[in-house]
Amino acid sequence: MKKSVIVSVVIGLAIFNSCSQSPKTSNKKPETPKALQDNNSSTMELISKKRYEADLVDALYEELTTKDPALKDLENRINNLTDTKADSLAEFVHYKSKNESYYASAKNHASGIQDSILRQKIKMMIENSESKFNNKISAINDLVSHLKKNDISIKDAHIFLKIILTDPVMVKYQNENMASSKPIESAVKESDDVLKKVTALGGN
Repeated sequence: MKKSVIVSVVIGLAIFNSCSQSPKTSNKKPETPKALQDNNSSTMELISKKRYEADLVDALYEELTTKDPALKDLENRINNLTDTKADSLAEFVHYKSKNESYYASAKNHASGIQDSILRQKIKMMIENSESKFNNKISAINDLVSHLKKNDISIKDAHIFLKIILTDPVMVKYQNENMASSKPIESAVKESDDVLKKVTALGGN
């Protein structure tokens, strides 16, 4: 349910963004996104271009974020989530690991008791203590699980957002930069003529 709500919010943002970028009538030639430009470039631009070619979705989306404050703010919040999550979990992770380490050590020590009755008694005591500990932290464990589920949902919704916003950019590029068929037609004509000549000279 929460995942569908997140996706719905992303769709709403995408639609709003799309509407807010409706093309205005202008005599100026439409600007091609940097990630799709093929102009003569410097070494640094070529390196940047290779990065774009490696992932055009990210490159186009990055350009959109520079022009949209809402998207820029969203990206900052997503990036900050990593540090926020790590900071919020640090104390609990340390606390939990210390307790788990203790119970692992206690079980190892208990296995060294030769008297079977005494060994069984101490093992039951350890299990009881560990069970109580797990009950103590169950609420926090639930919060951690919730955080992990949100991570997955945010990642999914983020990918969805990138694609739904960059696809119109590519469609616009396709419509405004359609490759001419004339050079290929010329090459086909030349190859047909050469083929005829080779065939005729070979007596085929």
